[in-house]
Amino acid sequence: MTIKPFNEFGGWLRFFQMICYLNIIYALMIVFALFQVLFSEGQLLDNFLALGKTGAEIYILYQIVRIIEIPNPVIPEKITNFLYYLFIIAFVYFFIFTLSLLNQNAWKWTEENTLILAGTVQTMLWCAVWRTYFIRSRRVETFYPKQSAEDKKQTTRE
Repeated sequence: MTIKPFNEFGGWLRFFQMICYLNIIYALMIVFALFQVLFSEGQLLDNFLALGKTGAEIYILYQIVRIIEIPNPVIPEKITNFLYYLFIIAFVYFFIFTLSLLNQNAWKWTEENTLILAGTVQTMLWCAVWRTYFIRSRRVETFYPKQSAEDKKQTTRE
C-alpha cells in the first residue's frame, strides 16, 4: 500500500469524502422513512422538523462532496463553514425537538429525548473533529494551495 504525497487528494481527505457520501445515503434513507410516516397522528410538526433538518444536511453534505476535490485555496474555509452550519442545525434541531417532546410528555425526559441528544452530540462532535482537521492538517494545507495577497483581493472583488 502506497501513501499518496500530500499534494494529491487522498488519505483523510478521501476518508472524509467517503463519510460524506455515506451520510448522504443514510440521510436519503431517513427522508424516505419520514415520508412514510409524515402525516402520523400527533407527529406532523416533529416529522416536518426532522425532514427539514435532514434536507439541510443532505444539501450541505452535497455541497461539500461537490467541491472537496477542487485544489482551490478557498475550499477548506468553505468546508469548515459548511461543517459549522451542520453543527448549528444539529443544535437548533435538538433544542426545538426537545422542547416539543418535553411539552408533549408533561415536561418529563423520555428515551426519545436521550436518543435525539445522542444523535446531536454525535453530529456536533463529528463537525468539530473535521473542522479541526481542515484547519490544522498538513495534507489540507498542501493540497489546497495558499492564496497570495493579490489573489485574495481578486476573490473578494468577485
